[in-house]
Amino acid sequence: MIGPTDKAVHAWSLDGTLGHPRVPGPDGSGAVTRAAGALDLLDLPAELARRGYAGVQLAHFQLPTRDASYLAELRAALASSGVVLDAFLVDDGDLTHPTDADLHERWISGQLDDALALGADHARVGAGRSAPTPELLA
Repeated sequence: MIGPTDKAVHAWSLDGTLGHPRVPGPDGSGAVTRAAGALDLLDLPAELARRGYAGVQLAHFQLPTRDASYLAELRAALASSGVVLDAFLVDDGDLTHPTDADLHERWISGQLDDALALGADHARVGAGRSAPTPELLA
C-alpha cells in the first residue's frame, strides 16, 4: 500500500501520454484504439518510479489486452519498479441495465479478476446508470 505522504497518480491524467487508449465495453462493441507514439503501459511503472511516484491507479480501458500473460507482465513491471497499483477502476458496465444486467455483471466480474491478477490493492466499479427507481433500489 502507498502511504499518506507518497506521491501517486491516476493514469487518467496521463491519458494523452498513454495515447488515449480505449477498449470495447461489456457488449463487445468498439475497437482497441491507441494513438501512435504513445508511452507503452508496460513502460509506465518505471517512468513513474523515475519521477518519484509510489503508486498509480489504472482504469480498465487503459489495458490494451486482458490476456493473462500481459496482465502478469504488467504486474511484474509494477513490482520491479516499486510502484503500487493502488486501484483498478472499472469505468464501464451497468449492473442496473434493464435487459442486459447479467451480461454486464459477467463483464465486470472479469474486470475484477483482472484487478486481482494485477495485484491491485483496491478496485472500484460503477453502481449503474439507470434512474434510481424504487424497484432498482429494493
